[in-house]
Amino acid sequence: MILLIFSSDVSYNNLTWSPGCSEPVNKNWFRSSSSNNNLSDLLPCQEISRCPKYYRSFHINCGGQDVKNGRILYEGDLNIEGSAAARNYHRPGSNWGFSSTGDFMDDINFNDDKYTLQSKSNPNITDFELYTTARRTPLSITYYGYCLENGDYTVRLHFAEIQFTDEIPGYRVARRVFDIYIQGKRVKQDFNIKEAANGSNTDITIPFNTTVINSTLEIRLYWAGRGSTLIPRRGDYGPIISAISVCS
Repeated sequence: MILLIFSSDVSYNNLTWSPGCSEPVNKNWFRSSSSNNNLSDLLPCQEISRCPKYYRSFHINCGGQDVKNGRILYEGDLNIEGSAAARNYHRPGSNWGFSSTGDFMDDINFNDDKYTLQSKSNPNITDFELYTTARRTPLSITYYGYCLENGDYTVRLHFAEIQFTDEIPGYRVARRVFDIYIQGKRVKQDFNIKEAANGSNTDITIPFNTTVINSTLEIRLYWAGRGSTLIPRRGDYGPIISAISVCS
């Protein structure tokens, strides 16, 4: 018996009708409908229409478990059921989530898509627990915060190249290139983690200043079709990110 799981992505479509949230298909409805309620537009199938309280920060350990870094808890996004293709996830009891789009169609492995990475060596990093895992996407991923107080924020994006490592000669020539958007504005084009950090398994944190005006913040990584697609194997490409810190 073969079980087929169909996924569809209708995010960023600005539809005027309400989505069919009860349909038994994995769909990504992120930013898919337009209404007078910003929360309903952001999360149309989560039945969240108002904020019980407002936050001034959120911290995410991408692709991993909860990690305490000093006094700050970086909440993990690892325990997510099913494939991350066409996935819209929000952390229960918190104020953030992510929307992942795309599928690794050319990896010749339809049943074992890997949307998280685990380092096979100890990164040359002091706070290495934040960088031993990463979340990746074949096309784009948007991490979003909601129910935020309006005002100015500092966004810190944490990266380390833990897949295209320099220890293996064949992987050394691989290039991971992607664009970074914050609040819909491109803030980095053709970003390459290894070049920015001067090597693999080495961390780099990039701060950005932004403004929240409607209680939501969106951080998007987008693969524009550049860089390696066959190294170390077919289907290995797309943006990765290790952690995110957002503070008012």
